[in-house]
Amino acid sequence: MSPMILKLLTVILLVAVGTYNLWLAGNMTYDSCQKLWLGYSSNNWPTVVGEIELSSVIKHPTSRGGVAFKPEVHYGYQVGQEFYTSNQIEFRMFGYSQKDANVIVSEFQKGKPALIHYQDGNPQMSSLTTGVQWDVFMGILFGLFWFLPSAFLFLLLDAVYKTPANEFMPGYIAELKRRFSWGRKSDIWKPPDRL
Repeated sequence: MSPMILKLLTVILLVAVGTYNLWLAGNMTYDSCQKLWLGYSSNNWPTVVGEIELSSVIKHPTSRGGVAFKPEVHYGYQVGQEFYTSNQIEFRMFGYSQKDANVIVSEFQKGKPALIHYQDGNPQMSSLTTGVQWDVFMGILFGLFWFLPSAFLFLLLDAVYKTPANEFMPGYIAELKRRFSWGRKSDIWKPPDRL
């Protein structure tokens, strides 16, 4: 394979990896900020009494071979002449422990009335509780710390690995493979002089 083709493929790979990471980080940051805004504004939302239609703990496998738990609570409520259903329990980013899921399900039992908080002017947006869980802030921080290095990677691509003759420095491909090996994830963002 010619050096020019290898160079082009390397740049394409890095741009694809960087773009994908930027999208994931941006999506997490956006979702977290949206939940933060909804959680804080929900403290002033109007309320209506609705009814819990379903309440159970769902258990499902995780990508790492473990088990995750989620409280599944569906409720119905009426605003004016319109009837709505939702399963929004609270504004949070990450999962639940089995204990937390059981507590929520025991609090909101099927067939029982519940106070529903809904967004004024957009009643299909609702929640059983108001406020923001602490993990929303963690989602924002994690998203930003993920986004910034991914963006910085694009700035480094053109300058860090090239010689004055606009060629990649000797050993660049070997160094790239080492950085992206599964065991050395912490080295991906380090400048060459720190490796």
